[in-house]
Amino acid sequence: MAKNDMPVIIYKILKYLYECMKAGKQPDETDFCAESKLISIPQLS
Repeated sequence: MAKNDMPVIIYKILKYLYECMKAGKQPDETDFCAESKLISIPQLS
């Protein structure tokens, strides 16, 4: 993932939360952690 992908990550998280709200389900916090099915953010060393 490039260094300037923060808007993309924010969009994906907000889209996921919006879809959960529309479906009436509770969002799962593990769906948007660093290594989840929604996003993949490599750990910096």
